[in-house]
Formats: sequence, C-alpha cells, structure tokens
Amino acid sequence: YIAGEDRETQQAVSVKYIDEIKNERVRQKFEIERKYWEEGEATPFVIYTEEQSSVYREVNFRSLKANEKLEPIFVNGEDVTAKLIDALVASIKGLSCHLTHAQLWEHVALQEGVEQRYLPLVFYHLAARGVIVFDFNRRFDSSDPIGSLKIRRVPA
Repeated sequence: YIAGEDRETQQAVSVKYIDEIKNERVRQKFEIERKYWEEGEATPFVIYTEEQSSVYREVNFRSLKANEKLEPIFVNGEDVTAKLIDALVASIKGLSCHLTHAQLWEHVALQEGVEQRYLPLVFYHLAARGVIVFDFNRRFDSSDPIGSLKIRRVPA
C-alpha cells in the first residue's frame, strides 16, 4: 500500500536481505510471486533489499523481520496468542481511526486482561504476515493514529 498525494495505489512488495537473493530457490519463488501479482492480479511487484531501502524502510523491515515468528503468549498458564490476534484485528477495524497505536494496544490489553507489552509483538507479527498494512516508507511511531492502517486479510 503506497499513499500518494491524492490517490492510493497498491504494490506487491517482497523484502529480503541481499544474501537471501543469491539463493536459486529464493529467485524461483520471486518469479512465481511476480507472475501471480503482475499477471494474475495486475499489481506491480517489487523486490526490495536493504541496499534499496530508505532509513524508515530499513527500520520497518528489521522490526517486521524480527517478529515474523510469534512465540505463544501465556497468561496464567493459558495460551492467549490467537485471542490477542483476533482482538487486535477487530479493534483496528472497529475503533476510532484517531486513536494512536499506543492507545490501541492499551485498549486491547485492558480488554483481554494482559500486559500491554505483548501487543506491539502481535502487531509487528501481523504486519510481517501482511495482515496489517501500513506505509512502509514512513517512520512508524506508536503515537501515530491508527487511521492509516489497513487490514489485508484475517489471519488463519
């Protein structure tokens, strides 16, 4: 998702470290992705590496990469991971777009009876999976309003 001055366009983006691109299997997967997006969905497909990224893109990329895998979150012996994912997605869809990310995380934490520190982990995990979409080229800040977020698909 790329926000322009007066319009929005979509672009399929795959982000990899440059060392990963040297792998033949990774390049084959890129070709499959490119065909799917460009030929099937009529959406431009772009590959970014750390060499092509802006400072913000690099910071966002590292945050997403670090949170691709989400360890189960246990509260009082109960795995609440799926519950937090559902609550976060529902809250983004249903709450005021003027709330900040920090306020969103606080709301979900209170609603679900967990510590707020878990919510950024869930947020970045969902962003890494492409469920939550934000402008990758801008500095992500927890004091930004959630109005710019998009929910791409509900996680399985």
